[in-house]
Amino acid sequence: MHLKLVVFCIVAVALVHAVSDEEWNSYKQKFNKKYNTPQDDALHRSIYEKNVQKIDAHNQRFKAGQETWEMGINQFTDMTEEESKKSFGLKPIN
Repeated sequence: MHLKLVVFCIVAVALVHAVSDEEWNSYKQKFNKKYNTPQDDALHRSIYEKNVQKIDAHNQRFKAGQETWEMGINQFTDMTEEESKKSFGLKPIN
């Protein structure tokens, strides 16, 4: 019984933070995002969803006075750390 409750909670949290197809497509259109394969699209959507969760959590702390600045979604929200660095002309640290 306890395991079922844990699984239910995990699924519930995942569903609450899931990004809708409409939101994902809107993001891609706004920032002119195009991916070469469906797998690449899925990878970047997963990164985007994870980052949106971080942004939402940070902004809840901001609203509670626990942070001094607010985060937002931008053209880097769907990028891996390596891709972000590359877009700034930075080389990855080995």
